[in-house]
Amino acid sequence: MLDVAPLRGVGRLGTLAGAALLSTLWLLWQLGWAPARVPAAPPTLTVLVWHWPFADQPPELSGDTCVRYGVARCRLSTNRSLLASADVVVFHHRELQSRRARLPLAKRPRGQPWVWASMESPSHTRGLGRLGGIFNWVLSYRRDSDIFVPYGRLEPHAGPAPPLPPKSGTAAWVVSNLQERQRRVQLYRQLAPHLRVDVFGRASGRPLCASCLLPTVAPYLFYLAFENSQHRDYITEKFWRNALAAGTVPVVLGPPRATYEAFAPADAFVHVDDFGTVRELASFLWVLAFEIFIPLVLFFILLGLRQKKPTISVKEGECPWGGGGARGHGGGVRVGQAVLTASHMPVLCARGHTRVPAATLPRAVPGRASWLG
Repeated sequence: MLDVAPLRGVGRLGTLAGAALLSTLWLLWQLGWAPARVPAAPPTLTVLVWHWPFADQPPELSGDTCVRYGVARCRLSTNRSLLASADVVVFHHRELQSRRARLPLAKRPRGQPWVWASMESPSHTRGLGRLGGIFNWVLSYRRDSDIFVPYGRLEPHAGPAPPLPPKSGTAAWVVSNLQERQRRVQLYRQLAPHLRVDVFGRASGRPLCASCLLPTVAPYLFYLAFENSQHRDYITEKFWRNALAAGTVPVVLGPPRATYEAFAPADAFVHVDDFGTVRELASFLWVLAFEIFIPLVLFFILLGLRQKKPTISVKEGECPWGGGGARGHGGGVRVGQAVLTASHMPVLCARGHTRVPAATLPRAVPGRASWLG
């Protein structure tokens, strides 16, 4: 058995020394000093989506939802029981507008920011008056939003560019709602006598399933990317997905040309405002169609290279639609700032990424007047 000898000689001096040490440590602690520690990991932020956009039943979100989008230390949830502990709460306006969802009845936690989210244009946004002074941040497609979420963005290809689809039609348009008072409908009515436009969607009696849209549009040279209303920064999936992702040239009706050029190369689309009349627009599209169509015919038929499809390489810092000559143009037709050649076929589109700039509290959601800008 191991014997342990008792400590000797501690006595009164030992007691005083121990008391002095404890007093010194307590004083240093009070002054804010503490031994160096390993920094604690930043806390995980909880983002509560109060009602999921365009859904009566919210989806089941896994714990790694944020990780899949490259966001660290974040948890996205639709569990309303987390209201008291959530770091931020997001409300989608469409559900508030339709009264299908309401704001929380429980007392709002102190300092908790609420986000007003909407991807609709002012023409389709109602009921803002009763929401004044409630929200702190704005999430929308507008560049002046606290949280800017565009409908899409262009990024350089990391690898080989996808092949161009063969072209057999002139222009296509997919539309689900035709209202004669809308400028896009009026423009289509004026354009149709001068240019063959094949119309798809519920409004035409030729509806397309979600997976059918791109294969249907891809064989066309042009796509009418006409927005249902014209407002600041309002460029939707009609431009990004229906046109660019399908490999067609967008003919755009929306915000001014300068806005489109903030998101895409100046020669990547045809803007209707570049033309004085609809007849001039149609004539330009016909000329451009022959510039695109003839090289494709030569490539696929006359040269007998049916099994080989042309591709476009994209390098960092270059226009994704390439070409020779100044600014990447190879002798294309120019009207205003629109210059397109056979090589100017869109081949690249990626979904937008949320950019969250710094924001301070409090701040109210914009009123109807400011949102109409």
